[in-house]
Amino acid sequence: MWWYRIATGLVAAAMVAACGFQPLYVGGKSGPIATELGSIKIDRIADRMGQQLRNELLDKLTPYGQQASAKYGLKVTVSEGRSGLAVKKSEIATRANLQVNATFFLTDRASARRLFSGTSRSVASFNILSSSFSSLITEKDARDRAIREVASDIQSRLSAYFQLSPEARRQALP
Repeated sequence: MWWYRIATGLVAAAMVAACGFQPLYVGGKSGPIATELGSIKIDRIADRMGQQLRNELLDKLTPYGQQASAKYGLKVTVSEGRSGLAVKKSEIATRANLQVNATFFLTDRASARRLFSGTSRSVASFNILSSSFSSLITEKDARDRAIREVASDIQSRLSAYFQLSPEARRQALP
């Protein structure tokens, strides 16, 4: 029966190839998408949360460091909100959601023209414990998780943008 599994895998691979499927990261960290992502200069983002998001974006977009003569600029603004979920009869929240919202703009550094923009949002839940220190740590962990998710979303959106043909990029202008 092992040959049945191999045959099924080959048929599935042929079907995926026939539909025009192409992986987003062709060539890993040295392919054309990675080269375009590596030529983005990420502007400074205000506040501590902005610093964390910028560091995540630097790790994801430019793992070998930012280029001195980058072709693109990325401006990001970030905000957060918090809302209580589980509330006791005494009106004390025991669980909360932390929302991280980011708006980003990709620009051509030579012409200062906006090429692509978008928003990314992540919600992370955390417990509010009786110890204030423990609650601060769980909230910090939720913030870290949300920031990583927002950075991954921005990376995916920029990668999809660079995957487009130049004609399709012009049509994607805001």
